[in-house]
Amino acid sequence: MRATVFTTGRFRAKLLQPETDNAAVDDLSQRCADYALMLTGQPPDRDASAAFFAAVPDGKTLADMWKLGVFDSAGKLVALADVAREHPAPGTWYIGLLLIDPTVRGRGVGAAVVRGVKQEAARNGAVRLMLSVVTENERALKFWKTQGFSVTRDLPPKRFGRKQHARVELVANVRC
Repeated sequence: MRATVFTTGRFRAKLLQPETDNAAVDDLSQRCADYALMLTGQPPDRDASAAFFAAVPDGKTLADMWKLGVFDSAGKLVALADVAREHPAPGTWYIGLLLIDPTVRGRGVGAAVVRGVKQEAARNGAVRLMLSVVTENERALKFWKTQGFSVTRDLPPKRFGRKQHARVELVANVRC
C-alpha cells in the first residue's frame, strides 16, 4: 500500500506508523475528548496511541490493519481511521474507528476518508465495507447513512469503559 493514500483539497491521508505518529495520535485523541466521553464516560487516555496501534481483531495481525491518518496543510493530524482488511470475511474491510477533530467535522474530511477507503478496498479486491455504530452516536449514524451505508442488524449491547451501548451494524458496497 502506498504511503500517501489520497489527497483532497488541503488534506493528505497517509498510513500511520507508531514509531513516528504516536504523539500526533495522542494529541488528536485529546482534542476528540467528546467522543471518548460519549463512548466510555471517561476522558481519553493520555497514551491512546498505544491502544490505537495495538487494536487488532481476533484472528488478524497488524499486517492486516490499515492505520490511516489525515493531515491538514500544516501537517497536523486532523482525523484517523482504523481498518481491518479481509475482516470479518474475505472481501470485506471493517472500519473499526473514524475519529475526526471537532474543528474540521462537517468539512468533508470524513467523506474523503470513506471515498479513499472504498477506492483502496476496491483496488485490493474487496466488495464491501462494514462497521458498527453505538446508537447513542446519532450524528455518526446519520453520517454513515449519507455515505451509502445501510443498517443490516442490531448487535448485542457492549460495554465501553463505564458505559454500555446498544449498537447497529452497517454495510456498504465498495463499488458504487
